[in-house]
Amino acid sequence: MSTEKPISPNAALRRFLDVVADEADMNAAFRNRLLLALGVPVIFEGQDDLASVHPVELAVRYDEHTFKRIYGQLKGPALKKLLVEHGLASAAEAGAKGIKPPAQVELLWDRARLRAEEDGRI
Repeated sequence: MSTEKPISPNAALRRFLDVVADEADMNAAFRNRLLLALGVPVIFEGQDDLASVHPVELAVRYDEHTFKRIYGQLKGPALKKLLVEHGLASAAEAGAKGIKPPAQVELLWDRARLRAEEDGRI
């Protein structure tokens, strides 16, 4: 049995939410999962945000133009990493000689949409 003094339901909930908020501040992937669960429009910007959100999630939520605008800000190595880490392309395919970031973004869009269709999400 706990030896702590009982607290009000509001105080207990506040403690819980403080822990969630602290974790969200320290862990971008956790924060982004919470934001996606809310179902509200969120603009993900910056390499850290984009690395912590699966491209399929954004392909489901946004149209092609918005998706490409979001990912178009990344450079080639970051795009290659996203494609490979999320299983959307092989390392050789994502970093083939001569493939430039616009083509990588196109590949990212095509593969993310295909995966979303395969998963029955669109």
